[in-house]
Amino acid sequence: MALIEVDESKCVGCNACIRACPAPEANKTFITEDRRSITQVNSERCIACGECVRACRHGARNFNDDLEKFLNDCKTSRKVMVVAPSIKTAFPRKWRNILNWFRSHGVAAIYDVSLGADICSWAHLKFIEDHPDEKIITQPCAAIVNYVKKYSVNLVDSLSPIHSPIACEAIYLRDYLNVREDIAAFTPCIAKKDEFTEIGVVKYNITYKKVQDYFEKNNIKIPEENFEYTYNFDDQQGTLGGIYPRPGGLRDNLWFKDPDLNITNSEGVNKVYRELDMYSQIDPNHRPDVFDVLSCEFGCNTGPASGDNTSIFEIMSIMRDVEAEAKKDRREGKARNIFGSERDKLYKKFDDTLDLSKFARSYDKPKKTSYTPKDSDLDPVFVSMGKITDADRHFDCHACGYNSCRDMAIAIYRGLNVPENCIVHAKTALSKRYGDVENVSKGVSDFANKLTADIENIYASLLSIDEKNKQGFKYTDVVDSLLRQVIDTYKDEKSLDSDDVKELILVLDRMQDSIKIMNNVTAETTTNSAAIREAMEEVANATMELSRMVNEMVDTFGKA
Repeated sequence: MALIEVDESKCVGCNACIRACPAPEANKTFITEDRRSITQVNSERCIACGECVRACRHGARNFNDDLEKFLNDCKTSRKVMVVAPSIKTAFPRKWRNILNWFRSHGVAAIYDVSLGADICSWAHLKFIEDHPDEKIITQPCAAIVNYVKKYSVNLVDSLSPIHSPIACEAIYLRDYLNVREDIAAFTPCIAKKDEFTEIGVVKYNITYKKVQDYFEKNNIKIPEENFEYTYNFDDQQGTLGGIYPRPGGLRDNLWFKDPDLNITNSEGVNKVYRELDMYSQIDPNHRPDVFDVLSCEFGCNTGPASGDNTSIFEIMSIMRDVEAEAKKDRREGKARNIFGSERDKLYKKFDDTLDLSKFARSYDKPKKTSYTPKDSDLDPVFVSMGKITDADRHFDCHACGYNSCRDMAIAIYRGLNVPENCIVHAKTALSKRYGDVENVSKGVSDFANKLTADIENIYASLLSIDEKNKQGFKYTDVVDSLLRQVIDTYKDEKSLDSDDVKELILVLDRMQDSIKIMNNVTAETTTNSAAIREAMEEVANATMELSRMVNEMVDTFGKA
């Protein structure tokens, strides 16, 4: 099952998904038999950041998680759940009652990922202490890891060798609390499923958005209450790990212990991926000790599967309250059972009880990156797009969704897009098609005018048809030529109704038959004026119908 899916019946080919996507090979556009432009997901190159789902205004893009499977499995076996700290901002007045709902539906135990985040911070500090010359990129964001593994493979060795907070919590449960049940993670993130599949310690990814949709679909009402910081988790609730979901959350945890660390943070698809590419090119001596990165602009609190129920102002206010509460608990020693009143005792507890190696992560060997075409490779692609001059090739209107004409040409070269999706190509083709229409229209108009004149001439002298008049009706070759032009010009024109084109061709066929009858009648007699008149009227009617239809079709095409 693909993480991101497309409903082709709803896709309008607006290219918003391509425009929003930071992964250059994650989308594949094609033209359907009925000439519609559809953009599918190239799952092998998708990083599951979810930006296309946010960007689509037509309901064509959606994502999958494990909620339905998890609820069904809870009916037959014990399951446990770890909950990301961003739940407090996703459901500020309902989060505790939502967790109670899961307990009432078969979840045996619920644990706080904030504690896993505290472990993650401790593990990072230990690693940095043991490897002072290492420069690392943080990896709690699964979309970032996917991007590095698929597009910046030279940075894989720079990814932090420490597991994410969710993975740290799951490992802690398995190795220190002896939890053997399957673990589900409750998250705002689509890409986490890729992480869980790779590391193996978490089986289900359940997202806030799908839970919210499930409640609405099944008319389940969750009671609201005033915001509360704490919950009756089945093990210790975390402390400063609770601010990981905000921008710079990991950074702030590390600075809390070591304010002298050189840490740079970056968030948001319009910034972070560009800066990752820049990071890969700079002198390693200029890199910070830690590059703290998140795909979502406002952190995991606004993840693509968060549901977007809370304003950014309320989110940041809640995060400040979480931070203040965590620091207050430490000062007052309320969590003495784990770390006592002094902040360093938290890490001392971890030093005494945890094995750093258990929280170390390695990464699957990345696949080879795609070949980057040369200018000579792209020349024929640009020609197919109608881009001949250098100015054409740097038009960079972004209508196709890509940052530049060159990026679009590369996508076409890789089989991920089509020339028809280029606006310059479309305008060039439209201009040519309009010229073809004008030529056909002029031919039809000239033909109809001459035919009308000949009909008037015959009416004036029905009883004295001579060879000259007879020759005037031998237009079958002209009609054949018009038929071919009409078929060639209109057969692929989406702006015209196919039934109208068929009707035009039928009128031309009828006219051709009428002209043949007229030829036969005038060749055989000069006295059967009634037969001649009947044939002439048929030709005249077909001529008027032809003129009317062509004028309407040209008008329709001009408005398209």
